[in-house]
Amino acid sequence: MSRFINLKQNKGQEGFTLIETLVAISILLTVLVSAYSAAQTSIRSSNMAKDRVVAFFLAQDAFEHVENIRMDNACDSSASSWLDGVDQCTGTDRCGIDVFQETGGEVIAREVAVFDESITTRLYKHSVSGVYDDDSGWDPTPFSREVWIEGIVSGEEAVVHVEIEGPRGADLRLRKTLFNWPSEAKQCS
Repeated sequence: MSRFINLKQNKGQEGFTLIETLVAISILLTVLVSAYSAAQTSIRSSNMAKDRVVAFFLAQDAFEHVENIRMDNACDSSASSWLDGVDQCTGTDRCGIDVFQETGGEVIAREVAVFDESITTRLYKHSVSGVYDDDSGWDPTPFSREVWIEGIVSGEEAVVHVEIEGPRGADLRLRKTLFNWPSEAKQCS
């Protein structure tokens, strides 16, 4: 009777060799690394899409603000022109949209202002209302916005440009043509 364990493999025994185990582990690691890489790419793409949406909405906000000024001027008999309030943003002067808020966080007024040492292109976000502005007391964002107007044709047409700079390729440069409405189209309340 032998009390020693036979280390030789018998022909009837089954099991994995060291090489088979290493090959299986390397295949498993390859699959896991591929899945991790795909997840990272998906997260990066999602963040890029989010930044592009925010940039687009910041540009849309600027366009709507200029359109609101045009509409207010159409109803205001004291306005000197249909672009009164944004006419300082023509030529080489670029402007920002300055947001004023009351303590409740609601937007109560906006104005267009030419950039100087008090108005910057960098945007900050109000933590409660989510409003973007140049107020450096708010939470910093990676976005900046510039607005300018060119191509005023015969006082009837103007091209509004908005340039947004953002992170991860979220830069946008959009333009929109605005027209001076005829007096019969004005609907003032």
